[in-house]
Amino acid sequence: IEGDLDRGFRRVIDAQSIASGEDFASVLILIARLLLAHPQFRDQRDRLMSDVARHMMLEMVATPERWESVTAQGKADGIIDEPIPYEEMRAAVVEERIVPTTNKAVLIGQEFELWTEIMPLLEQRNWTLFVSDAATGEFATSDRPCTLRWSEPGADYGMYGPGLGLKETSLIFPISRHLAVDGRFEYGGGVVPASIELVAAVNLATLGSAMRQIYSAEDFPITDL
Repeated sequence: IEGDLDRGFRRVIDAQSIASGEDFASVLILIARLLLAHPQFRDQRDRLMSDVARHMMLEMVATPERWESVTAQGKADGIIDEPIPYEEMRAAVVEERIVPTTNKAVLIGQEFELWTEIMPLLEQRNWTLFVSDAATGEFATSDRPCTLRWSEPGADYGMYGPGLGLKETSLIFPISRHLAVDGRFEYGGGVVPASIELVAAVNLATLGSAMRQIYSAEDFPITDL
């Protein structure tokens, strides 16, 4: 489907409009893909699942009786031929000489499953298109171009960061040098001519969410509004 998405994406850029739902869907699909397949998100899920697996391993070697029960079940299931002695196994787990990791295919499979969850959250947002020109400057992008943040800077929402399904959040994405979108649940929509200050604010948000790299065809201002 990449050819169809590319054509829809380019039509949005040429028209400087997101009025066509079919064409704008190409943008939303790219946003979803970038969010789901981003290396940082994969690493987060890998760490989470690996931590759970490590705690399970520690439970397995908590006592000699527990390990004996685990190995007995493993032999009955045909998974274990000759069980490792309890002391040897416990030392390997506690000293982290055995470190669980998540298979990459499992992580990719999760992304396909999450696809049906993430797309409605993107479609439900009210998307505003910012349009700049040569006078107001260009939008930059980065190695993490989707910026999800709280709508009100400085607000304290506790220990958890913004989520795609949470209200009072803003999702900013630069489409091209002169186009960027901002999606919110509460309000938004339409086309807004971008001032120099707005372009600079969007670029600062993009810079703030970048991991290691930011890309721009020319120098650009940043400011916090």
